[in-house]
Amino acid sequence: MKKSPWWNSGHLWDTLYASCEKGMQWLLRSLRKGLGLAEPGRLRQQARRPRRLYLTLDVLESRMLPSSAATINILPYNGTYDGKAHGLVGTATGTSGEDLSKLLNLGVTETEAGHYGSINWSFAGDKKYAAASGVSTIDIAQARSLVKVKPVEVTYDGKAHGTTAEAYGVGGVDLGPALMNYSSPQTASHSTVSAPVEAGLYIAYGYFSGTAD
Repeated sequence: MKKSPWWNSGHLWDTLYASCEKGMQWLLRSLRKGLGLAEPGRLRQQARRPRRLYLTLDVLESRMLPSSAATINILPYNGTYDGKAHGLVGTATGTSGEDLSKLLNLGVTETEAGHYGSINWSFAGDKKYAAASGVSTIDIAQARSLVKVKPVEVTYDGKAHGTTAEAYGVGGVDLGPALMNYSSPQTASHSTVSAPVEAGLYIAYGYFSGTAD
C-alpha cells in the first residue's frame, strides 16, 4: 500500500508536536495559577506573595524546635529540723554527658518541721533540649529537745521542796521551763506533780510539751 503524500511531507508529525507543545503550555499555566506564581515574563516585576513567606517561616521554626530530652534526677528532702532551710536536690545531664543543672529551678526551700508535698521544680530547656517540670516533696521531722533538771538537797522542815528544769533545742536555744513530776523509788509506779514534803530520796522528772519544730 502506498503512503499518502500527506504523511510523507511531515504534516502528521508537525500536528502531533504542536498538540504536545500546547498541552505542556496549558499544564504549566495551570500549575502557576494553582501555586500563585506569575508568568515567566513577570517574575521580576511581581513581589512574592505573603503566603509563600509564611510557609517558609513555618518550616524554619519547626526545624528549630528542641527534639531531645535531658536526663533529670530530682531527689526529695528528708531530714530532721536543724533551724536551716532545706530543699530539693537535682541534676540535669545532656545526651553527651554535659551538665545542664544551671537550667534547673528546684523551687522553694523550707525551714520549719512538717511535710511539704507540692514542691514544684522546672527545667528551662534550650535550643537542644525540651523544657520539663514536676512536683516533689520536703519532709522535716521534729527535733528532740534536751531537758536539764536542777538537783535539790535540803533538810526536812515540814515544807514542800521542789526543783526546776529547763528545755533546750537545736543549737542550745532556750525553749523555756519544763513541767515537773516527782516520784519516790519506794513507790516507783506512783508519781505526782506536787513537790515532796517528807524526808527521803525522790526522782524529779522534767517534761517539755514541745513546739512545732
